[in-house]
Amino acid sequence: MKASVLPLAQIASLLCALALLITVGCGRPEYALAPVSGRVTLDSSPVADAQITFQPIADAAANKITVGPGSYGRTDGDGRFTLKTFDNDRPGAVVGDHVVTITKEQINVGLDTDEIQPVAIHGRLPPKAHNGTLRMTIRSGGMESADFEFTTDGA
Repeated sequence: MKASVLPLAQIASLLCALALLITVGCGRPEYALAPVSGRVTLDSSPVADAQITFQPIADAAANKITVGPGSYGRTDGDGRFTLKTFDNDRPGAVVGDHVVTITKEQINVGLDTDEIQPVAIHGRLPPKAHNGTLRMTIRSGGMESADFEFTTDGA
């Protein structure tokens, strides 16, 4: 039986194809990120230690889906936050439309147990902060004032 040997031209073609696949990647979608920071207040007072999430969504009007990872941030003592992506902590958020959720938890230590149990205190923030109705569009230039100003009367 005769052994099959690939001609040099076929080997070179296979190597070029392999190099092209490595360079282009394995179909990972590309997306643009933009820097996003802002502030969360309740009755004009800063909301500290709140978790902010931005999740890309479809834009029905433009018949377009925003592709990419969600982003997150945590407010500091002055209510300020800066977003990072969930996938690898890159600064910013995907350019496009997002659902925004803002939650704040308090840690309660039970008297009869050694467990620490997070208890959501959504009552401090109006329902729109955490029920998925907040929307924000991130433009390619980013946002330095993605501010959320809530009042205890729900506005």
